[in-house]
Amino acid sequence: MNKEILAVCFCDNTTRSNAERVLNQLFSFCAKPFDQIEEPDIKAWLNSMEEQGIPPYMIHSKIFAVQHFYQQCVEENVLKRNPSILVEKYKPEVFISDDLVQPSLPTSYYTHSKYQQ
Repeated sequence: MNKEILAVCFCDNTTRSNAERVLNQLFSFCAKPFDQIEEPDIKAWLNSMEEQGIPPYMIHSKIFAVQHFYQQCVEENVLKRNPSILVEKYKPEVFISDDLVQPSLPTSYYTHSKYQQ
């Protein structure tokens, strides 16, 4: 991995350290160096995280780090193409049961005569 790119992408040490950890997870999963990762590799990694039950907000932040790193690699002419560019932002499908939906105001509020037409 290109440490100079990481330094440009992620300014503070904590963010850089977290991004480096995320990128190393990707590279370990794919068993490839950063410049050989392709879009299907990233999608397979995302699918494996979903299967492991990793929360959506964590998956989203990992994708952000990967996309930001690869975009910077392109801008710095380290890579010709960003392999994460076509990987859509993680948007999990959320289904809410009608049983879980509760009105935020008492029903009497909505049935008051001034709100009826």
